[in-house]
Amino acid sequence: MSIRKCLSYGFVFGVWALAFQAEALINPNFTPVTLVDESQQIVAVVLKKGEKAATFEGVSQTALKGDKLAKLPVFDCNKALNDETKKFLVEHIERAGSTPALLFAGKFSETGEAGGAAPEEGDDADKKMFLHVGGKWVDLTSGADSTTWGLVMLNAHMEGTWAGSSDMLLRAVKYRLSDPSADFPVKSGSTWQAPVKIGQIDGLRRLRAVDVDGNGKGCLLAMSDKGDKLFAYDAASKKVKDVTAARKLASKSVAAAWGDFSGDGRLDLASFDGKGLSVCVQKEDGTFLAQPAALSPDAAAACAALTALDAGQKGQASLLIGGGVAPLLVKDVMAKEPRAEALADGGVSGAGLGKAVDCLVADLDNDHAADVLAVYEKGSLLYRGKSAGVFLPAVKCEISGGAASLAACLADFDADGRLDVFTVSEEGSRIWQNEGSGKFVEYISVSGEIAYISKPNSIDCVTCDFNNDGRQDVLISYSDIGAQIFFNRGFRSFGHAHDLDLSENQLLAAAEAGQKSGCAVDLNGDGAQDMVLGLPDGEIWCFDRSTDDGQPLAAIASLSPKNAFKGPVTVTGWIGDHLLGAWSVMPGTADAFFGIRDAGNITLKWQLPGGATQTMDLQIESKPKRIELK
Repeated sequence: MSIRKCLSYGFVFGVWALAFQAEALINPNFTPVTLVDESQQIVAVVLKKGEKAATFEGVSQTALKGDKLAKLPVFDCNKALNDETKKFLVEHIERAGSTPALLFAGKFSETGEAGGAAPEEGDDADKKMFLHVGGKWVDLTSGADSTTWGLVMLNAHMEGTWAGSSDMLLRAVKYRLSDPSADFPVKSGSTWQAPVKIGQIDGLRRLRAVDVDGNGKGCLLAMSDKGDKLFAYDAASKKVKDVTAARKLASKSVAAAWGDFSGDGRLDLASFDGKGLSVCVQKEDGTFLAQPAALSPDAAAACAALTALDAGQKGQASLLIGGGVAPLLVKDVMAKEPRAEALADGGVSGAGLGKAVDCLVADLDNDHAADVLAVYEKGSLLYRGKSAGVFLPAVKCEISGGAASLAACLADFDADGRLDVFTVSEEGSRIWQNEGSGKFVEYISVSGEIAYISKPNSIDCVTCDFNNDGRQDVLISYSDIGAQIFFNRGFRSFGHAHDLDLSENQLLAAAEAGQKSGCAVDLNGDGAQDMVLGLPDGEIWCFDRSTDDGQPLAAIASLSPKNAFKGPVTVTGWIGDHLLGAWSVMPGTADAFFGIRDAGNITLKWQLPGGATQTMDLQIESKPKRIELK
């Protein structure tokens, strides 16, 4: 195909300059749906370094839509606008490696603004072509024989269509081609009701959701070394109330974890107050009775994070202690003298990795055995699980939190069924994509608007689905600005949720100066996840998500505290052959939440240790549907 340069140099330079800033607002008029639907030809091309300097040769191709290219061309960076662009393109394509580049050709509705290469004459004179390689859009020119195509410049305008890596765009294209209902939202489509102050606490450390009674009703634990507080929704008054005294909860927590440590089928609270460990055992009437747990001085000194897990104690949760150079496992928490022991003999330690951030327990390699990831400022330790409570020696893992790291959470942002990790720190946020076999790669720079809109001094994070669309979003809290929510457009490409932004919507001035913690929890049981923020002065504010546009729909899977297996277990959700993603489920503290915009069927899949893969089809009609995993 004969093609030519179609843009003036003035416009070219402007677009090129913008591209280097890697900032582009989402284009609501030209989404990936538009791109795929209007493309006459979409071809995935694998490139390798060419014989001539600054050139790349196509070595293989796959036609996704339309015909294959008649002949694989040479892509020539020597045609670039200037030497700086040439240098950038060469280095960028080399970094992309074997990830296919995507070539799009068609008579696009955004032709005049988006640029791209165009044929010289004939019926295809208004056809344009784009190349997406290594997460960047590139405009092309071509000689008369079409055997050599020039890579002229980066195209910032097309970042508004898709800002993300090329492998994710390839999956997005395949999704749209296979599903006519596929969409890629341009805004979250949700709003908050007026915020309500639900309480105040001195010395607030962290807010976390919990289903204390195991009945699907969300509560909120506010942790403080001066005294925790528990909040629950009161249906009669339609208000969230402080139920700490009514529940006789007397914990003081620097770190805490919920689990059935007593083995009676009810959630208990393990709490470390900075000096010693206690377990607040939940009694039959729902009140708590604190019992001290005599940890060794070494274990107490190392304690900065607590996590519950099933470690092979029949019907009883065990406790993971994080904070030292290696996490410690307490299998029988309720023993008279509970013993804290190493997870595994041998392996590397966290010495030299800086401050410990969090210990995450989940099946990270999809072998149906829980793994432990101990995250530090400068790296992490991965203990791969063999069976309940049995782990391989620790190996170094790429994940690092960054300077002054404070939190990490699990997610499946790219919806591939593998759990990814999100970290926040003084340096900012990081997305660690799970590549399988214990390998993680940091990808926030090619993950949409979160790359340049999220800020440093982030102090807390949680995964959520604020708009009930089945894609996993993220809430980031900051020490010095308002909290931010980034909605997932699909396949790890995020947009900034302007319609939920505190500052832009002038929702709560006090929260714009920073928070201590934030979480997502459905306190009123309406099927919509609400946002709760704890401010530096200890005020706790709840932002109920508006449901004026209708009943939020979702399929929710939980693991009951009464289950003999105490977690975690991975649950995936499907609509037909389309994978919505994976959630790691723990009794009382982490459900699998698969939102759905319209009534329809969702299939859930999971496998408990020692059991067979289980599948359940749920018809979601007029309200959320919840199941217990068995």
